[in-house]
Amino acid sequence: MTRCLLSFPLLALLLVGCPVGDDDDSGGLDEGDATLATLVIHDAAADLDLVLDPVFDGDVADYVAEASVQGAVLEVTGTTSQPVFIVVVNGATADYPDDHSFAGSSSLNLNAPATVTVGVTAADGQTTMTYTVEVTAP
Repeated sequence: MTRCLLSFPLLALLLVGCPVGDDDDSGGLDEGDATLATLVIHDAAADLDLVLDPVFDGDVADYVAEASVQGAVLEVTGTTSQPVFIVVVNGATADYPDDHSFAGSSSLNLNAPATVTVGVTAADGQTTMTYTVEVTAP
């Protein structure tokens, strides 16, 4: 009988100390997150960043901004909220200096309003988010 009593506390200790169903090895990463943390559109001619309206928020998809001149060359940079599968700026795959940063450029004819699109595909390869910025010039 003494032998059984000693075994029970040991078994209970083993069961309490083992997490059940915790097989998340993602390290806090959300592979289904296709949002941006930052988005910057730089007007190279004026050497200034365009002001986005509304103020950038990764959960908001549509913005407007004004460039300094017609036909401005715009540089699009930003960071992703999580490492992602791909970022595309106006149809061209962006460069990735690291897991979160991207850079692309777009030469736009601003004789009429033009659109900058930034498409993000999450690390899961399925979740997407598309940001659009309608850019005008005086």
